[in-house]
Amino acid sequence: MTDIDSFQTEEHEEELQNRLGRAVLALIAGIFAMTFLILFVPNLFMRSKAAVLWLILSIIFSLVGFVTGLSARRTTKGRGLAVAGITLTAIPLLMMVAMPIFSVIYYLIAG
Repeated sequence: MTDIDSFQTEEHEEELQNRLGRAVLALIAGIFAMTFLILFVPNLFMRSKAAVLWLILSIIFSLVGFVTGLSARRTTKGRGLAVAGITLTAIPLLMMVAMPIFSVIYYLIAG
C-alpha cells in the first residue's frame, strides 16, 4: 500500500468517525426533543408560560437532530443510531405540524 492509499484510508476512517458522532448527536437531540415535547403538553393545558419554552426547545432539538441524522445515515457505522435519532426527532416535528391543522379543524367544526 502506498502513502497515498494509506492517507485516503485514514481520511475515510476519520469521516466515518465524524458521521458516528453525528449519529450520536441525532439520537441525543431526539431524546431531548421528545422530552421537551412531553413537558410541553401538560404545560399547555395548564396555560403556563413555560409551554412556549418547551415548544421552542423541542423545535430546535428536532431540527438539529433530524438534519444531523440524515447526514449520518449514509454510513454503515452508526446507521442504527442515526435512524433512531431521525425517528425520535420526526415524531415531535410531525406533531407540531399536525397540532395547528387539527386546531383549525376543531374550531371550524365546534365554532
